[in-house]
Amino acid sequence: MNSEEIVKELANRINADIEYFSGNLPERYALAWHGYIAGLYEWKVYDIGFYKELIALLPPISEPNPIAEIFEGRDDEE
Repeated sequence: MNSEEIVKELANRINADIEYFSGNLPERYALAWHGYIAGLYEWKVYDIGFYKELIALLPPISEPNPIAEIFEGRDDEE
């Protein structure tokens, strides 16, 4: 499978979840999807453009956003 096929499959699965929840994907599902998408991006399964395309399908995550915090890492000086 190439990057485009992977992104298409993920978009289909995300849209199926959104449809299942009548267009209102619960935040805990959005968190799970966002983390899954971020992990695949971090491991270079697809590029930033595909990452942004998939994230755009999801509702916003309330702050503090644990995915963003994990992505950015922790300082050892804290």
